[in-house]
Amino acid sequence: MLRKVAVPVRLFLFCANFNLNTRTQITGLLLNQSHFICPSCTTSHQLFGSPAGFRATADRLGIEILAELPLVPGVSATSDQGIPYALVMGDTRKEDGVGGKLWNEAMAGVAENVWNSLR
Repeated sequence: MLRKVAVPVRLFLFCANFNLNTRTQITGLLLNQSHFICPSCTTSHQLFGSPAGFRATADRLGIEILAELPLVPGVSATSDQGIPYALVMGDTRKEDGVGGKLWNEAMAGVAENVWNSLR
């Protein structure tokens, strides 16, 4: 079963404008489940449409895009168990293949970016 958490564009814009107006620092944006990496051919497929609108909005607001995470079955499976995917090792990671590897690399970059913004 695929699950997608969506934030309506109007709500996203309200939150972004609120943060900009209150001078709250926005470290960046993260697009979750932006694509799916086929385990057979390693081709990226945009199951939920193009991220062009997300990118255009981030650009218009001057907010950095930290990552566009692939849809990875293990993320959902481990989250349902209350375990952060970033802490999972072994068979679950192997089953997620290239998508899981890309997810992990992207999140490592996000963590580094957030850490650096706090210094």
